[in-house]
Amino acid sequence: MAEINKKFEEAVKKLEAVKQQIENDPQLIPITFQIGSGERSITKESLNEEFVNLKKAPFTIAVCGEVKAGKSTLLNSILFGDNILPTFDTPLTAKLTFIKKSDKPYNYFKANFYSKQEWCVVCSNSSINQELEENLQLAAERYGIYKGDCIEDQTKSIEVFDLQDLEQYVSAINKEDDSSLAGKFTPYVKNVEIFINKEELQDIQIVDTPGLNDPNAINSVETTNWINNAHAIVYVTDVKGFAEPDLKFFQQFMAERGPKYRIIVQNKIDKEENYVESRLYMGGLGQKPEYKKIKLFSNEKEFKETICSYSGLQMLIHKKEKQGIPLTEDEEYYKSEDSDPEKKYNPDNLEKKISDKLFKNEGAGRIEAMVNTLNQVYEINIDKIINETENCKSQIEDFQKDIKEIQSNREKLQDKRIEFNEKLENKKKEQNLDAFLTDIDEKIRLQLKDDQKKILKKFDDEISFRMDTGNYVTVVSYFSTCWNEQIKECIESLRKMMNTMVKNYVSRLETIAEELEGDLKRLLNKKHIGLFSGKIRENWVLPSNVNEFLDYKDVLPRNFFTNLFHNNQTLKAQIYKEVESCLGSFFENKLGGIPKLLTETLENRLNDFSHFIAQKLEELENQLESIEKNYNIREQKVCKLNENIEKMKQKQNLLEKKKMELANLKKETAT
Repeated sequence: MAEINKKFEEAVKKLEAVKQQIENDPQLIPITFQIGSGERSITKESLNEEFVNLKKAPFTIAVCGEVKAGKSTLLNSILFGDNILPTFDTPLTAKLTFIKKSDKPYNYFKANFYSKQEWCVVCSNSSINQELEENLQLAAERYGIYKGDCIEDQTKSIEVFDLQDLEQYVSAINKEDDSSLAGKFTPYVKNVEIFINKEELQDIQIVDTPGLNDPNAINSVETTNWINNAHAIVYVTDVKGFAEPDLKFFQQFMAERGPKYRIIVQNKIDKEENYVESRLYMGGLGQKPEYKKIKLFSNEKEFKETICSYSGLQMLIHKKEKQGIPLTEDEEYYKSEDSDPEKKYNPDNLEKKISDKLFKNEGAGRIEAMVNTLNQVYEINIDKIINETENCKSQIEDFQKDIKEIQSNREKLQDKRIEFNEKLENKKKEQNLDAFLTDIDEKIRLQLKDDQKKILKKFDDEISFRMDTGNYVTVVSYFSTCWNEQIKECIESLRKMMNTMVKNYVSRLETIAEELEGDLKRLLNKKHIGLFSGKIRENWVLPSNVNEFLDYKDVLPRNFFTNLFHNNQTLKAQIYKEVESCLGSFFENKLGGIPKLLTETLENRLNDFSHFIAQKLEELENQLESIEKNYNIREQKVCKLNENIEKMKQKQNLLEKKKMELANLKKETAT
């Protein structure tokens, strides 16, 4: 882990653990939820993608400073604790240089040349034309390097695997030493990317800016852009403090980047015994108008600069010794014998200051975004658990209420069955059913006697009249027709009377059924009642065996009147007696059994009705018993729901705890 990004890496490590816990719990993800008018889903894949993006975008550190300020040694010290980046006697300040982690198992660098379009911009700057022409001529004469070798329509890049060759691409040409290769390609180079195979550069890129007040327009624009987009700016100055070039650099490039991003490093403090005095002097420069104008070294709290005193060389030597890396001859020579080099040569903990800047300016925002996503997973699942818990409680409440009601109804119904027979007898008495049946018998018998008398009386009256005034043919014809009409009228009258009696009887039974049904509805809160509707009148018509008795066609023998009058034309009394005998026989033998048959039938109907009601009540009880059994199963479900509620409470408590841990982590990142 790179010390200069330690805080971010530690926070990411904690979030990785939280993410892993979420991924290992299939109940937490995937989830989908509403955002505004749309939907968002969080899945294992989307979480991984967010984490990759969180770490993927590199943190950018811009390193700036005067020539020979010791930037390379300082970077070797704070990044690697070893001599990884080469140092040269010739200043490496001519080109924008990027230092990144190598994706290959070795170190190398890539030189990127100007394109033709960019080269035209470079050549159009009159302030550098003369110097550029001299450098191009020298590169051609000394090294045989021409424009056509480097400048193409698109940017040309070459990879070089020896970092010692860097000076050929980024150093100024050494005009005094013909044997020096420094600056061989420099005039044509736009920038250089150095790739170091070290984990310390994971997620970090260093931008080493060109020299101060570079007249090259492209260099100047790119330097400004990189400084404005850097998450931390390390400005390396001499131990003696700021000079005029340093001020000009801040005036030119730091207009958009205030103290929030800047760390001013007073380097090489091992060369100056009284470096603290120089630092105090540097801190007091803010009172000068030119510094005050750009709020550099201001006394205002929000513009207070971060200043670190440091010795790149001594800290490099110290870190190499801690790792057991042999020192170079020069390092052995300059090595300090101080017992606590870190305290003396890194009193402000430069690595931590850089780490804090990176984290505050960029890392905290990334961590907060990831914390919010993870927190959203917890919050949505907590809400889900709360809703499910409430739903379970509601189900339990409904189940228990229904179970209690069914049990109560069944108990009431059992009591009702016991009371029913007694109540039915009482209802029968209230409705006078027995008296009604007795009354039916008497009324039918009286009706039969009256009808018989009426028919005989009418016959007696008619036969005297007809025989006195008519002849044989008219008398026979009349009585054959009239007799049928009288018998038919008698039978229809009897039929109507009996139908009326049956309807009346049925109406009384219906009243009993309705009262019973009303009792049950009140008893059972109107549930499960629909047993008697349409059942009372079923088959309650005049019985078919009664209708058979009402067949009047065989009241008198066939051709009775013809035969009777033919044989006894003048014997009126004998004729009347014969008719009376036949009619009496018909009423006695044929119709006399109707009252008993009808009352027996109605009594049977009453018994059927009682049996029907009892059967329906038994069905109702069985139905309730079956429902109760189902509710017994539901009671088991209630127990299961209670277990689920307890588990969900535990889960909710766990998620609340995890949510609190995330809140604490978020709080830590804000401090």
